[in-house]
Amino acid sequence: MVMNQKKLTILTLVVVVAGAVTVNELIMRASNKEQNREVASFGERYVPEQIKWEQELAKTVSRDTNGKTQIGAKPNISDKFLYEALEGHYDAQVVDGKLLKISLRDNNDPVALDIGSAISKYNSVFKNSANYTIQKVDGTTDSVVLKDATGNQTGIVTVKRTAEGRVLNIEIK
Repeated sequence: MVMNQKKLTILTLVVVVAGAVTVNELIMRASNKEQNREVASFGERYVPEQIKWEQELAKTVSRDTNGKTQIGAKPNISDKFLYEALEGHYDAQVVDGKLLKISLRDNNDPVALDIGSAISKYNSVFKNSANYTIQKVDGTTDSVVLKDATGNQTGIVTVKRTAEGRVLNIEIK
């Protein structure tokens, strides 16, 4: 009786394992059929009909100015400053195409920025200054006096920083 019970237990385990393997295999085959994809460009690459079709499509798209195609625009100097120098971590207040205030976005880390090189590289963002003078107001604030070629003051840039020297906000007046 004990021997029969052991055999029955082993046989039950074997049936359960075999059933689980079979069900798993059926599920995997079904999902593989759904995900089985072919290579998109299977076949000859330089077929004359394909090239002619692509050229005709390009002509049609270029003629239709109201079509649903979008051609990217080259970023302006303000966008370059915000997304290159400031890594896209800041919001900008823009009036008449000029940046007035740049503030750190919530949940973003402040960026370390050398204001002198930024003014030199992104000059038109900072009122096209020919010269500038950087003054430390205190440990966390820099004031930059912008000057034209004749030495007249054209604006002031105030940079607020963290204790580590990273930019919190920039005001351009």
